[in-house]
Amino acid sequence: MENQSCPPGAIGLEPAELDFVVEEGWPYVSEPRFIKVVNIGPPGSLTPGWSAKTVDWIKFSPHSGQTGQSILVRVDLRGRPAGDYEAQMEFDSPTATNTPQYATIKAKVTPKPKPLQIVTASLPNGVVGQPYSAQIEAQGGVLPYTWGSSGLPDGLSLDQNGWIIGIPVLSDSFSVAIMVQDADGNSVTAQYTLDITATPPSPLTISIISPAGGEVWHVGETHKIKWLAQNGDGKTLNIDLICGGVPYGIAAGVPVNDGEYSWTILNEGIGETDTIRLSSDGVQEESQPFAVRKAGGCAPFSKVLSLFKR
Repeated sequence: MENQSCPPGAIGLEPAELDFVVEEGWPYVSEPRFIKVVNIGPPGSLTPGWSAKTVDWIKFSPHSGQTGQSILVRVDLRGRPAGDYEAQMEFDSPTATNTPQYATIKAKVTPKPKPLQIVTASLPNGVVGQPYSAQIEAQGGVLPYTWGSSGLPDGLSLDQNGWIIGIPVLSDSFSVAIMVQDADGNSVTAQYTLDITATPPSPLTISIISPAGGEVWHVGETHKIKWLAQNGDGKTLNIDLICGGVPYGIAAGVPVNDGEYSWTILNEGIGETDTIRLSSDGVQEESQPFAVRKAGGCAPFSKVLSLFKR
């Protein structure tokens, strides 16, 4: 079993079932005997002639063994640092004198891994033609993991670090299975739904080219409001005259791709700094200021007074 114990100095959090692997020094016992640990410590810390004190935080349930045998024990790691240990063991004597036997062994305590599981709950949606990445996370088991998948859309693949990467080429709702296997051969599978949508449309843009600013238009005249648009297929716009911050409706539902609208000016919204506002699908564009005057074309009084003073 791969060593999954905490790093030296780490503190155990809860009781754990461990494998106690005898590496050397196990005495031969011809028949089942009771075994207990009477002293334990880091390698090299035990001195000859140690006193037999029972170590309560490590409990054995085997009866006999030999070098290399994996023996199940119960260890309470709460408050205890993890790591490799030397343990001094006391055995029931197999002899008639019933004198206990003692042995010092070197041992390695490795926690049994938690059950292998995939912990990622869902996959993010993707868009056709745009880079996609999502990590599938697993816990437990014995490292390293081996990953596999089925049902991924064309353009996506699963690497051996658990990442789904690539650029999807088709839009649909896909049923995806992700498999992971640990070094001990244990495996689990998780099922996901992965939604890939079509490439989102490019945003609508509108640019007014007439009025361009500075024009003087009169009530009763007909002028063309003109604009340039991109990505306006199937969209319509509203046209308003803005005078003093107040909108006056000119037209609604004009196809964006028409590019122009003939406007006969009514006797409203008369001002020197009017603007035309086009709005569609959340996009608004406003022209530069121009003048709307009454029929007859009289200049504003301020301008007449200026000429008179000359």
